[in-house]
Amino acid sequence: MNSKKLQNWKKGEIIYDIGDSPESAFLLNSGQVVLESSEGIKVGIIKQNEIFGEKSCILGVNRSVKAISFLDSSAIVISRKVLLEEMSKTPIIIKAILRSTYLRLESANLINDKIKDLQNHLE
Repeated sequence: MNSKKLQNWKKGEIIYDIGDSPESAFLLNSGQVVLESSEGIKVGIIKQNEIFGEKSCILGVNRSVKAISFLDSSAIVISRKVLLEEMSKTPIIIKAILRSTYLRLESANLINDKIKDLQNHLE
């Protein structure tokens, strides 16, 4: 990653929303980011030196959670292209572990959406 683009967000600012196309992932430089489900449930907290947004980039699927800046935050923007180039250098066993973990998470999100749809239909 030769050129580093830094993105800043104010507290409460939406970084990306559910259904957004995955253009990039982010390496949190400072602050905190909260990940929320479609129900508004907090499903993760991202802290300094952690990456977020990578699952959608790697799998090539739209965002399944909303990312919100919990504090004033900044992150290094990693384009999908650069992320995939770096992933191609990763040993096959690590790629397999990551992919299977991401696919399981994606399946859990789909099941949750189906349950929500069924509950809405029954009301």
